[in-house]
Amino acid sequence: MNVLYILGGIIVWGVIIGLTFLFVLPKGRIYDKTIKEWDKKSTYTTYIIAAVLIAVCVIPMGMNPMWNGEIVEHRDQYEKMAEAILNGHLYLDCEVDPNLLAMDNPYDPAARDELGVTYQWDHAFYNGHYYMYFGVVPVFLLFLPFRIITGCALTTYHATQIFVALFIIGMFRLFYAFARKFFDELPQALYWIMCVAFCSISVWFSIGSPALYCTAITSGLCLEIWSIYFFFKAVWENYTLNRKIMFAFVGALLGAAAFGCRPTVALANILVIPMLLVFIKEHKMSAKLFGKLCIAASPYLVIGALLMIYNMVRFDSPFEFGQAYQLTVADQTAYSDVKITDDLAKAVNVVLHNMFDIGEFTNDFPWVTTGGALINFSILFVPFAILFNSRIRAMLKENRLVGLVGFMLVVPVIVSIMEGLWSPFLLERYHLDIYWIMSILSFLVLGYIYKDNMESKVMTRVIAMWGFLMFIKCILFCLYPSEANYVSVYPEALENIKSIVSFGIK
Repeated sequence: MNVLYILGGIIVWGVIIGLTFLFVLPKGRIYDKTIKEWDKKSTYTTYIIAAVLIAVCVIPMGMNPMWNGEIVEHRDQYEKMAEAILNGHLYLDCEVDPNLLAMDNPYDPAARDELGVTYQWDHAFYNGHYYMYFGVVPVFLLFLPFRIITGCALTTYHATQIFVALFIIGMFRLFYAFARKFFDELPQALYWIMCVAFCSISVWFSIGSPALYCTAITSGLCLEIWSIYFFFKAVWENYTLNRKIMFAFVGALLGAAAFGCRPTVALANILVIPMLLVFIKEHKMSAKLFGKLCIAASPYLVIGALLMIYNMVRFDSPFEFGQAYQLTVADQTAYSDVKITDDLAKAVNVVLHNMFDIGEFTNDFPWVTTGGALINFSILFVPFAILFNSRIRAMLKENRLVGLVGFMLVVPVIVSIMEGLWSPFLLERYHLDIYWIMSILSFLVLGYIYKDNMESKVMTRVIAMWGFLMFIKCILFCLYPSEANYVSVYPEALENIKSIVSFGIK
């Protein structure tokens, strides 16, 4: 067995060392071809890299019985919601314990435990029925069509696989659009490295714990990344006005639908504001253009109204998604009334904790634990370069990106505050709500940093190695036992991986 560990170690370390040398070689022939020189070979290479990355991300999702449907527990709510809709109602068909109905406050976890009440964990409970507080849009996108077409329920983790795959494709497309438009001197190799790094950062947590929670998050990520992509085409690409309006309509449709997946992810829709201002500045406002813009924005009104009706029917409030009525570790009925102005100090502390909490390096494999978003992935600090480099600020201004970049800086702060004030505690999976937007911003700024230092071989190799190390760190995080991920359920697998990495040396 030690021979196998040694061979495995040689392969693993050989790949890591080989890629390291490839990225830092003085001649660096892999950096010769730029985005400007894109051809069919570049396209096929991108397809292969994206396909391999998708496989690496989605295949492990089906390996863990805690998340692949073998051990169901509370993680089949999307399937139940599809069945409920087919049965003509919006509550879940779950048996309700009479003792729960008799409680003065069924949301008090201590009282439930004291009375020995049987209840459905992490469901919303209101007026005698159980509901799903996770957004309903994934049900209509995947679960309901699959159930109608096949007659079978779609296992939840499969939906996460689909959303992650589409998100990765969307990020590759968006980054290519950015690079082609704003810094087409960027080496294709750097584009691929950054795509792999930032896609991995954005979805890594969903690999180990894919069902339910990450289904909601990744569905929002998927819709939002494509929403931004279509808005980008509407604002910065050279198309006819009618086609731009069509792209904006699709962007609005996807962005509005994200509110029915994960509202905190959908807060990124505020990026539409600076993009709209750029669009209006480029086109002379008229009654006709105003009418077209209203058509483009109509999905926000229609989908917003539908979601409000959905909430009103279930919880007698158009603004209540069900989070206040969760049956979990805390009574959250008062959380929806919390305002930032009520506790400004708490809001500031939440942001500091969510961004800068210090993770730990340990002597035990995989040597790392998670902390704040910026501490987990140091490459996300890159946007701070804007503060110290006037040339980058000038290029952003020239390309009409100042407003978009400014809003991208604000979104993670807003999301952090909302999650900190509306949740009993912050979890690592909540970082998925902001990793993606921070990754987009970091890619943009890195592109301009490269453009400002095109003659520097050192800068090129620093960016490449930084991205590569972030990808490695994603792998290490996946190997850290947490939230019932694979190595938590099968600790012997972690020991085997440790033995491979250490060549069998105990």
